[in-house]
Amino acid sequence: TEDTDPYELFSAYLDVPVVEDNPASIRAHEQAQRRGGKVKAKHKGFEGWGATTALQKLHNLAVWLRNSSIHHDRWIEAVGITLGIDNDTRWSSWYHLIKRTTRKEREIKDFIDKHPECDNFRLNGVEWDTLKRTERFLSVFASGTLWVEGSEASLSQSLTLMDAILTFFEDQKVYPISSR
Repeated sequence: TEDTDPYELFSAYLDVPVVEDNPASIRAHEQAQRRGGKVKAKHKGFEGWGATTALQKLHNLAVWLRNSSIHHDRWIEAVGITLGIDNDTRWSSWYHLIKRTTRKEREIKDFIDKHPECDNFRLNGVEWDTLKRTERFLSVFASGTLWVEGSEASLSQSLTLMDAILTFFEDQKVYPISSR
């Protein structure tokens, strides 16, 4: 409907509950306040990727790999790719991280099976599905960004892209989640 909250809509599309009390977010806010830092205001009840276990696990795996050359080397040998790392301010970093992950699902599952220290990063079927749906959703933005970049880009292209993305976003509201 017209008055649907966009945060709730995005969460519903991904089949992720809107979180009221996320312990990780609460701890981060408390730590920032103790250090005298400013706490970013977030939409009430929505904690972004931190509310999604699939994205939390993927982020934690990427950090774990980045922080140890031993882990990284074993990963490269077994999986064959570097995941990279996400960045809160660059949606495309999430898209590329998720895309690399879903392309190597079998290899990643095998790696985690063989390395018990990775059990905290194990994704279940629903979480893999969440990653795949998130990738599909972000792919529209990724291809649109490529279309409007470069020396030949125009304001007309940007406006056309904005209309196309808005249409895509609106179309997602039409379909019930159970049909996805």
